[in-house]
Amino acid sequence: MAEDTGAFDREVGARIRRRRRELGMSQKAFGQHLNISFQQVQKYENGSSRLLAWRLYVISRVLGVSVPSLLGLRDTQPAAAPRDETTRLVEAWSRIPSEPLRGQLLRLIETLALEADDAEPAKADAWIASQS
Repeated sequence: MAEDTGAFDREVGARIRRRRRELGMSQKAFGQHLNISFQQVQKYENGSSRLLAWRLYVISRVLGVSVPSLLGLRDTQPAAAPRDETTRLVEAWSRIPSEPLRGQLLRLIETLALEADDAEPAKADAWIASQS
């Protein structure tokens, strides 16, 4: 017997709507945080449009709750602060249409992260050399 995925989507949407309202956020303002229209917010909230995993993650960050709590699962992690750097990074990343450009940016970020590791600066140099 197949599960009713539509019912699950509606439950997730209802949790999103409830939290958005708790924060006093309009559908339009919420959509602006997600770079989507308020109509798309309505579709997510009424369960007529399925949420992709990365979108659910961004929504959780904007609302300051965890993904498990939006899914109705027992949450063992503390809620994250809304709109942190990770959320902004994911949102900006999703707006870059060029796959080669995203690849270059990823390599840059990885390089910067390696360089920030003061314990192993030679490792960063070796990695940079291997990418040339």
